[in-house]
Amino acid sequence: REEYKFDKSLADDDLQNTAGDVKFYKANKAVIFASGGYSADKAFKAAQNPRLALAKTPSSPGATAGALKTMLAAGATPIQLSLGRYSFGIPTEDLVFSMIVDGKNSKRFMNEDGDRQGLSDKILENMQDNSSDKFAVIIFDEVGFGSSHDPKRLNKFVEDGKMKKFQNLDELAKEFGLNLEVLNSEIKRYNENIEKKDDSDFKKDLSKVNPISKAPFYAMLAAPGISYTPGGVRVSLNFEVLGLKDNMPIKNLYAIGEATGGIHGYARLTSCSTPDCISSGLIAAEHILKA
Repeated sequence: REEYKFDKSLADDDLQNTAGDVKFYKANKAVIFASGGYSADKAFKAAQNPRLALAKTPSSPGATAGALKTMLAAGATPIQLSLGRYSFGIPTEDLVFSMIVDGKNSKRFMNEDGDRQGLSDKILENMQDNSSDKFAVIIFDEVGFGSSHDPKRLNKFVEDGKMKKFQNLDELAKEFGLNLEVLNSEIKRYNENIEKKDDSDFKKDLSKVNPISKAPFYAMLAAPGISYTPGGVRVSLNFEVLGLKDNMPIKNLYAIGEATGGIHGYARLTSCSTPDCISSGLIAAEHILKA
């Protein structure tokens, strides 16, 4: 459909959008799906894994499952469609200096030290468990904020309004709708654990962190985002799409890059999506030309 315009206001763009003029093309040798992933397709993500639908997405509205569904209708094998590669609004190595509380009940619920995949999954799991759509809140005091590996970057967050600065916890709690009494109690317990260097609640290594006590305080939402979907269709080493019935290549049908599944496994390494799409495209093209 030429001149197709995606529409964010639609619940399901693939089903409801009537934009564009339908054109038909024939391929002389093969068809390659280089159609990307479905990180912006909330309905499809919710069907595969409800937790994925809770996350935000920085992806364009064109990241739907329409192309994937076309391949599946042609007999392709789906693989790992319930996985998501999470992005995070703040360098996760800085979160060790913070305390994270639940956006609904204001309680600490996790070890703040970890990678973006593990931390994001804990946050979304907690939202699921509490039947909540409120993201957790990341809290730093002045010492923790200054302990960042890149303080200039965090200051830029404050300048841009992504992170907010508060002179006291009362202001912070009001801004994020937290229960001040519960928040103070959780901070008190966290600080006591730091003093004992023993996080009996969530097993965080507290030997290198400081109490949450010195104003000003800084806070932002802990809102995991999905910018990449590791799932897709199963392919051969030549990136031929494999059929569901017999696990054999579907004649002249190829998929590359994020349209495929099973290339990375549970957690794609940072910066590996571009090398994936380039190398898989070259391999597929070479195989088509040899056929």
